[in-house]
Amino acid sequence: MRIGILTQGSQGDVRPFLALGLALQTKGHDVFIATNESNKKFFAQKSLKFVPLPGNLEDCLNAGTEHSGIGKVQIVRNMIQLVHESARKQFESLQNLLKNVDAVVYHPVVFTAEHVIEALKIPSIKVYTTPDIPTRYYACCIFPPRMPLQQWANRASHFIGAQLFWAPFRKIINETRTKDLGLKKLGFFAPLSHQPFQAVPKVIAASKALVPPAPDWPKNVHVAGFMELRDEAGWVPPTSLQQFINAGAPPVYIGFGSLTKKCDEKMSAAILNTLHKLPIRTILCGPFLHIKKDQLPSHVLWIESAPHDWLFPRVAAIVHHGGAGTTHASLLAGKPTLVVPFICDQFHWGDRVHQHGAGPVSLPSTSFTHETFQKSLEQLLKTPSYQIQANRLSQEIQRENGVERVIELLHQYCENYADSRDLTDQTH
Repeated sequence: MRIGILTQGSQGDVRPFLALGLALQTKGHDVFIATNESNKKFFAQKSLKFVPLPGNLEDCLNAGTEHSGIGKVQIVRNMIQLVHESARKQFESLQNLLKNVDAVVYHPVVFTAEHVIEALKIPSIKVYTTPDIPTRYYACCIFPPRMPLQQWANRASHFIGAQLFWAPFRKIINETRTKDLGLKKLGFFAPLSHQPFQAVPKVIAASKALVPPAPDWPKNVHVAGFMELRDEAGWVPPTSLQQFINAGAPPVYIGFGSLTKKCDEKMSAAILNTLHKLPIRTILCGPFLHIKKDQLPSHVLWIESAPHDWLFPRVAAIVHHGGAGTTHASLLAGKPTLVVPFICDQFHWGDRVHQHGAGPVSLPSTSFTHETFQKSLEQLLKTPSYQIQANRLSQEIQRENGVERVIELLHQYCENYADSRDLTDQTH
């Protein structure tokens, strides 16, 4: 089959889908991944076809705030205009890109995909990296994971979240559906009630150890397991990193992925002060813009990057931003984890880590000070039960194979889809 995979965002959003694409390719499928242009370099050493996809929401939101000296209302207007222009480009791109594919796997952030898929009548599955499917048991990722009247609030959060996302796009989506795609206009509360969207299989690419299936999810919702992309094979660490690892006790890892650039002067100073005060061997990873190497104590090594599957098994504990992929990688390695969430689903993953006993209560970036960081870091390293629970979660995650499960579900659905189409043709 020719399979198109659609996703957008940072490397953390792309890596699970790349793992899936590479596995599908080894099984003989013709596969491409369409994602934002900024991820092109990431594909340079990969054997999977990269296709640039316009319309990255994160880029639109960042661009909308570039100009200083304008009011908040104008900023919102600029963002909406950028998003609409972006959506139009994405619709045009997908109509051409998906004409000759046999199946599609897409992340919900590519919100235009399901409309083009409906028009072209292509079998597809929707792959989430968070449990953002209506339920009483998990909150929508843009809401706090713990709220009063929890089960009622969880269910309501999904409805509100869906409407907040749908309302700004309703006009452009309905215009495209009726004028370009030959589809019916969607109602005020769509796509929650739109049957073709409800019927699409939904897969959560997360471990059941962290996200047990909600009892009130429909039968077409599956928790498949973490889709791990292994980078270790063939990777040679820099001499400085290998020597540092070999020179003493396993260090602590501190890194916030693509959000490291969001560490302002206050947060960077808090990290520096803590590292100077605590004689803990530490690897600092990523582009900390407000820290200079000559400010670091001798027991700290600063690196640009390293594959998680190589580095994480070699450290004692991990401090990270709470991305879905990094959370799974840290627990897969069996490491106590402190999550420092910045946005959205990172609060969910921090809550999951703490509720499963593998780390302290999350330390949000907005509450990050020298005092709070030192307290959380000491708790991370001095609580033996965190290591015990991290080992338990590691064993459970290792028993899963998210990539193979997603492929199995895709094959099953494509076969059922073909059978249903044949049956429909016979009755007409």
